[in-house]
Amino acid sequence: MLQLQRLLAQDQNLDVQPVLKFSRWSRRKKIAELIQKPVQLISPFLRDSGISNSIYHGPDFRLNMSSRRGLKRIVTIHDFVVFNEQFSERKFTEQGQADMRDLLEAGDFDALIVNSHFTHSEALKFFPVWKDRIYVTPLGSDREIGPQLQNQKLPSKYILFFGALELRKNVPNLIRAFEILHQQGCEHFLVLAGVWGHGRALIEKCISESSAKDKIIHLPYVKNTGVEQLYSQASALAFPSFYEGFGIPIVESMRFGTPVVTSDLGALREVAGNAAEFVDPNYPDSIAQGLMKVLSSPERQAELRILGRRQAALFTWEKCAKLTAEVYKTVGRAK
Repeated sequence: MLQLQRLLAQDQNLDVQPVLKFSRWSRRKKIAELIQKPVQLISPFLRDSGISNSIYHGPDFRLNMSSRRGLKRIVTIHDFVVFNEQFSERKFTEQGQADMRDLLEAGDFDALIVNSHFTHSEALKFFPVWKDRIYVTPLGSDREIGPQLQNQKLPSKYILFFGALELRKNVPNLIRAFEILHQQGCEHFLVLAGVWGHGRALIEKCISESSAKDKIIHLPYVKNTGVEQLYSQASALAFPSFYEGFGIPIVESMRFGTPVVTSDLGALREVAGNAAEFVDPNYPDSIAQGLMKVLSSPERQAELRILGRRQAALFTWEKCAKLTAEVYKTVGRAK
């Protein structure tokens, strides 16, 4: 999202003032350096009488601002996963649902931005009052090949999973699918790159009891300068998630020509287009078959590299910034 802020701040037709909550204030120098504009604390911004006829955009639904005269408001919702209770702790989902309802049921924002048409449909399902004020602005990717990974030994052939290790991402079924590949003689390793999320105990148990555990590598943290190398050296990205509001790892993998195997669901189907091998995330056999179809066929790999780079080119931060600026202008013109 910092790239979006940078591009919006450079827009000659917009006067952008970045603001931060006090809890994020320590990041002000990094943000100011990137977007080349001074960052202001939200509190004095709220007291500033010069903000009438301005637009406030909260890029996270929790960064909202009370209604005030002359100030129009836009909020971005990245997904509605809190309404899928099987994917998170009960306390988290209850609090998330309460926060979102408090913010959106009144319908007193001027626009709601989402990042996919799937999330647009989710918004209408839970908050139909927003029907005429929802705008889709797909996210982008700007990663380039960076320095080699430092102090990190990777196998010569591996399947990559990139994201939080949690139940929503379907990590247990991916591990079971990898076991099937291992039993079929697959020589690849499985690299799980990401921090622990909901369901850690179950996922750790799946790994420790797996017949292929010696070929499973967990990277809890990868420096930003090494993420690109992690993508580009992988034989395939396995992303059989149950629920996503967009699916950034898909676009990033495709950008580097890494074949993608992902779920034939919602936003993942939408973002991947015709440039991925699709599987049913509910069945490890389906995930294993999709991976094997890619790993065993140089022709399919070459096809997905071409299609993937073409698909990834559709998602840029420049396009996201242009669409976001258009929302600002539409809201600004509205009476």
